[in-house]
Amino acid sequence: MKKNNVAIVGYYGTGSSAVIDLLKEYSSVNIAAPIDGDYEHNLFYSKGGLFDLGAILMNQCSPYNSDMAVNNFLDCSRWQNDNDFGWFGSYRKHFGNVFLKITDEFIDSISKKKKISSAVHITKVRFSPIKAILQLCAKVIYGRKIGKLGRKYIYDGKYKYFSMPTKEEFTFASKKYTTSYINLFSQEGKVNVFDHLLWAQQTALLNDYFEDLKVIIVNRDPRDVYLLNKYYWHKPPVSNVKPFFPTNVEDFVFEWERSIVEKQQNCDNILYINFEDLIYKYEETVQKIEQFLEISPIEHVKKGSFFHPDMSIENTQIFELSKEWKDEVEPLKQRLLEHVYSFKELRVPDKNKWLETRLLCGKEKKK
Repeated sequence: MKKNNVAIVGYYGTGSSAVIDLLKEYSSVNIAAPIDGDYEHNLFYSKGGLFDLGAILMNQCSPYNSDMAVNNFLDCSRWQNDNDFGWFGSYRKHFGNVFLKITDEFIDSISKKKKISSAVHITKVRFSPIKAILQLCAKVIYGRKIGKLGRKYIYDGKYKYFSMPTKEEFTFASKKYTTSYINLFSQEGKVNVFDHLLWAQQTALLNDYFEDLKVIIVNRDPRDVYLLNKYYWHKPPVSNVKPFFPTNVEDFVFEWERSIVEKQQNCDNILYINFEDLIYKYEETVQKIEQFLEISPIEHVKKGSFFHPDMSIENTQIFELSKEWKDEVEPLKQRLLEHVYSFKELRVPDKNKWLETRLLCGKEKKK
């Protein structure tokens, strides 16, 4: 039976973990992770990762910056491979040398390795007495000019790579690479669920980088996201880190429009759902997800074991908690009217139950 791979993503705090918890309840689903706890697949969009590599090689590439891009990609891959991050990477711990093997095969297919140095690989400059002596001797014997007495370049010792593939070559190699990566975590005959294999804003890359990958994108009422981001997720006892989103309405609306509204794609392989629909339209939304992933309702054998709509409902309509909060988000509502959720009935959530429903900070895993 063919594998069915799906990435579950959100826009930070919009509730993607609710879908993952729901899918845990199906006998035909494999949560594609090497550990039992939360695990995110952030490899491809990490700094210097596959998407950064493609952005350079496919746009005004030169022998100079392609060498930088390939080496940055290899550094990123080794960083994720060699370190035990727990909730991401840690490939050596879980797969031995398999991940680096498929990475090397990918790079070999799109580049040529050279044992020469270039300015890309200079790490620092130091004064070398030996070089200074040699320069003076060369001047005396051969009349050679001295540019900078004793200046010696220190190189990083890495290979130089020439990589200027065509788009067709890069696309073919990328799909083979991402398929090999996905297969490390997949099970035959299962719906394999990947937590944040890409960001929701990156779905335009699907056809160039992935083979038959489906994506479920979870959206959420921006009023709740704004208030939770400002007043709860980033304050004790949850956290004391700086808020992810702006904490004034004007800037929040600007980011929401640019990074969420304008980045949505129409594609058969993408399903958009609202976090609120999982709660207020549970049966209808579950059916949509089942049809999209070709899952039978019969396989929903642990219904209510992981996702609890009656608990997650307390994470909705946050703006009803106070008149001040409701007034604060009113301008946001007017600016993003088409994107706020239409609640049939208004209710005041129970703030005391937020921690019980895993409304945690620091990752998109909030519900």
